[in-house]
Amino acid sequence: MATRDISKLLFTTVYPLYVQKAERKGRTREEVDSIICWLTGYTRDQLALHTCVNIDFQTFFDKAPGIHPNSSQIKGVVCGVRVEDISDPTTRKIRYLDKLIDELAKGKTLDKIYANDHQAGVGQFGSRPAPPLQSDPTLHGLPLFPLVPLPRLRTAPRCRRGR
Repeated sequence: MATRDISKLLFTTVYPLYVQKAERKGRTREEVDSIICWLTGYTRDQLALHTCVNIDFQTFFDKAPGIHPNSSQIKGVVCGVRVEDISDPTTRKIRYLDKLIDELAKGKTLDKIYANDHQAGVGQFGSRPAPPLQSDPTLHGLPLFPLVPLPRLRTAPRCRRGR
């Protein structure tokens, strides 16, 4: 069975699954947004635009204003694979995000997630200023399409582990 390149998944499709996972555990969309903004350097306005435009993870991370400088210190297992052992940079960033969302869904508060990351060398929430909102009518060079409601997905994708 061929492996799927997760960097080609649409961020627009996966973002609602992150939110659903968090909300099932009593967390909020704002907390998910805080984690994504912290990791990528996007402002909330920029993130809101990305959730409305079809953009894959590769482009989402390539166009990010700045991946947190110490994100490489995030450790742990996602889908049976250690994130620090992933060689593809985009896949590793996706798994960093997955790991942070998992910690949120496990019931940890944002303060505790960022405190644990600080202890691991990742830094604290708000440890860098947010990038300024760009007044460019395009999204980092990507054209803005008419906003169309996206279909609501029912369940989060399950990790497939070779057994």
